[in-house]
Amino acid sequence: TNTNTNTNTNTKKHQPHIEAEWTSRIIGTIHATILSIGSIYCFIEWKHFSPDAYPLHAWYVPLQDLDLPIVKDYTIPLLASFFVGYLQYDMIWMLLHKEKNYDAGMMVHHSLFIAITHYVLKGYYLMKPFAWLSLCELSTPFLHLRWFNAVMGKKNNWWYFFWSTLFMVTFVSVRVVGYGLGLRDLWKNYGYWETLPYGLHVVIGGLHVGYLLNVFWGGFVLLSFVKNLKRRRRNRMSMDGRKQF
Repeated sequence: TNTNTNTNTNTKKHQPHIEAEWTSRIIGTIHATILSIGSIYCFIEWKHFSPDAYPLHAWYVPLQDLDLPIVKDYTIPLLASFFVGYLQYDMIWMLLHKEKNYDAGMMVHHSLFIAITHYVLKGYYLMKPFAWLSLCELSTPFLHLRWFNAVMGKKNNWWYFFWSTLFMVTFVSVRVVGYGLGLRDLWKNYGYWETLPYGLHVVIGGLHVGYLLNVFWGGFVLLSFVKNLKRRRRNRMSMDGRKQF
């Protein structure tokens, strides 16, 4: 969903483009919540990738293993299918509303992860990394909740600050730190995927591009949070000054 948060606080929700984005962000919040909860199940399935179980399955599931009872029960392919379905919906939505809600950065992000997800689903690749990738959606509901408050003219409201704080903390935690640790684990296990098809190596390159996008956005998230802090401080000082008179 569009990460643009430059919202006019005087905008009325009943304006058509605001109503359309409002609905889209509700859908995005539901998707992100389901994916965040689903990531817990993905992490639980890491027990199947331990050295005494199926360590290769963390990176690649051979065709002959697809009929194994455990593999049939993996949550990851189902959740990844749900994820890519939402990305395709959101990309189409942005194209249909490009006059008001086009976001070039999100178009790059969605194009990248749609291609990556289709490839890994086709070959059952990178089962383990999907856990930390899906956990990245943890920050999204707070982004949308912040936007809902902003569009209703409540930027000075305590709730706006609360959601902004949670968004900043979760974004940095899961999309910068968590994602970075995931890439570190990926390279620690290079021996498992170094001989796999070159297409997978391109996918892994794409994951690094996705990380750079998150680091880039993370800078703006921190700057936005600092601006919010400064605005609240100015408002508080202004209120204190009026009380003195």
